[in-house]
Amino acid sequence: MMRFNKWFILLSGLLIGLWISRASFGRLEYARELPESLKDRCNVCHISPTGGGPLNRFGEQFAMNDHSFPAIANADADGDGFTNNEELKSGTLPGDPQSHPGSKKIAGKISTNAQIGNNALLLGFLAVIFMLFTSALGIFLKDGRFLESARRSLLTSTLLVSIATLAMVRAFLTHDFQIQYVAQHSNRAMAKLYLLSGLWGGQEGSLLFWLFILSIYSIALIWFNRQERDPIFSSIVYGTLGIIQVFFYFLLVFITPPFRLLSAAPPDGAGLNPLLQNPAMLLHPPNLYLGYVGFSVPFAFAVASLATGKLDAGWLRKARLWVLIPWIFQTVGIILGGAWAYVELGWGGYWGWDPVENASFMPWLTATAFFHSQMISERKEMLKMWNVVLIGLTFWLSVLGTFITRSGLISSVHAFANTGLGAPFLFFLGLTAAIYALLIYYRYPLLQSREKIETVVSREGTFLLNNWVLLGITFAVLWGTLYPMISEWVTSKRGDVGAPFYNQVTVPLFLILLLLTGIGPQISWKKATVENLRRLFLYPLLFGLGTVGGLFIFGIHEFLPLLSYGLSVFLLVTMVEEFYRGTMVRKRVKGEHPVQGLFTLIQKNRRRYGGFIVHIGIALMAIGITASSAFKVEKEMVLAPGQSTSFLKSYTLAYQGLKEVPGPGYQEVRALIQMKGSREFLVHPAKRFYEGGREESSSETAILSTLTGDFYFILAGWDENENASVKAIFNPLVSWIWVGGIVVLLGSLIALTARTRKGEELL
Repeated sequence: MMRFNKWFILLSGLLIGLWISRASFGRLEYARELPESLKDRCNVCHISPTGGGPLNRFGEQFAMNDHSFPAIANADADGDGFTNNEELKSGTLPGDPQSHPGSKKIAGKISTNAQIGNNALLLGFLAVIFMLFTSALGIFLKDGRFLESARRSLLTSTLLVSIATLAMVRAFLTHDFQIQYVAQHSNRAMAKLYLLSGLWGGQEGSLLFWLFILSIYSIALIWFNRQERDPIFSSIVYGTLGIIQVFFYFLLVFITPPFRLLSAAPPDGAGLNPLLQNPAMLLHPPNLYLGYVGFSVPFAFAVASLATGKLDAGWLRKARLWVLIPWIFQTVGIILGGAWAYVELGWGGYWGWDPVENASFMPWLTATAFFHSQMISERKEMLKMWNVVLIGLTFWLSVLGTFITRSGLISSVHAFANTGLGAPFLFFLGLTAAIYALLIYYRYPLLQSREKIETVVSREGTFLLNNWVLLGITFAVLWGTLYPMISEWVTSKRGDVGAPFYNQVTVPLFLILLLLTGIGPQISWKKATVENLRRLFLYPLLFGLGTVGGLFIFGIHEFLPLLSYGLSVFLLVTMVEEFYRGTMVRKRVKGEHPVQGLFTLIQKNRRRYGGFIVHIGIALMAIGITASSAFKVEKEMVLAPGQSTSFLKSYTLAYQGLKEVPGPGYQEVRALIQMKGSREFLVHPAKRFYEGGREESSSETAILSTLTGDFYFILAGWDENENASVKAIFNPLVSWIWVGGIVVLLGSLIALTARTRKGEELL
């Protein structure tokens, strides 16, 4: 207790001292000649009430006269007919022409939300710096007594960044438009749920959200790690997380402050981008951030393992949970992002190889590869180098994804304007990559495998090949994403790559991946025999070939779609066979009913069979992606009221006219279309026109969804006679993408609950 009090007093003293220093910094040096009552009103000289940044007219005049107020006392800086001295005496602002003794418009109180948020961020920054200091002392002095101080400092930082985040949420809910970020990303007409999504709807708020989630992960790690018996290892883990936090605190305090104030609050805000006003956007970004940020924790474990030389299977067991949790969130985020694009963007697709989509996909691929190499390492003491490299790549790609999204360096429908974040992000990426590479080089002898892979025709061989394919896809996507920037740097001309490049390069690799996913978990260790291969894969192979033959007979002759269907069915049958064999063994040995045996089988070995369920979901998604990509049917038409047209031979579309419908914060114009076929439906694709400063619109698609396919309608426009331009699309089997995504989520949650026990099969 005495030791804690000593460090608590030291931390409190440091924070109070720096707080006093901060207060003096907030009062500009040249303000001492101003009247005492105005020294703390930074907007006397600055556009922002909190000080710093551009000067207003009075501030510029004050600076040009060597900060001498008497030299400009009788001047009229803002040209409103009153001298600077008259304005200051009356309490109005000499740099604002709308604030003068005649109007009596004076600066109101500075936003309480901004004050709380700014102060909390600054104090949190200081707390995490103190945490790094105590962690470093504990590491270099090899004294575990400093660990408790580091933990408490992380707790303090989490509390403070949580306060800042709540202040921003409150600012949105109370329409605090004095805060520039709130004014830019909300207005009074927005629904309250979308006000909440404003937190991550722009650059500054999303970085604050990033830091908040990292703090929550840090607290969760402290809780789960509270019985840790290796204080040096833990100190390095916390120190690594602290360094990452320092970087994001630095961005929020010095580069892009989220609580920057306007000199005068507008009566209403500009509103959130209409594309973001969709229910999926309430869940899609938070899930992606929970994925991005969560990969920092296994990275910290890898750094600690490399630094201490403890590179046995122990650190992998610690890291596994902290890779799986963000992987699940990343999976959900990617699927929700596809659903949002499908519903909201109005082009009939769900994945366009946009840079931000790619940014979320790349760390997911490398984390997936880590699961395979990690399981082999636990079982066979090999692929140690793969583990640390994949963890480093996953973290690096997560930060790179944030950089791509927020720097504006790469053109994207999601990207924000460049606000100076590029250089700090590149520095942080380069520094962390360099330090990590040095640690790997230093521990290279310990990363060598004790065993060697004898042949590719083995479980470890197929898993290694699987990882090479995943890395191949990752680097193809990375190259396509960064190519525009690299082209501009090298040739001064911005190049571009589109969907054809990605499809041409990655589709063959994905097909190989489907094959390996079906083979890998079943094939024998070390070396498979011909008899083993025949027993395991005869029926899956026959079903796959039968599927290809049947589809060919029914008129599908394209090679790649046929191959994809065949491999997807092959994968499905291998997984179903695995469940069937295990269930029959339990029936024969334990006498269990097949249903009971199936559930017991999964419950007894959640890690293995949860992974198999994930593979089933991937096969279902592959079927949906193949059908909706290769066999989509589109028709564009211009229809007059009362006119009908045919669609897909068996359907008739009858256009009835337009209808205006008011909504919360928008006006909606709908095209009423009656769809006649085996059943009749009324669909109404629409356009929404939003109120507020943005004056933007969005397309609202009409979708009839079935397991066989989706009917998808887009209203492109209309003329004064209500002749409507409509696009109709049929997406076959697209619903199986979402069904497969749910199955993937179910399997990963089952695997998440697994505890590795002696005798449990890992693969």
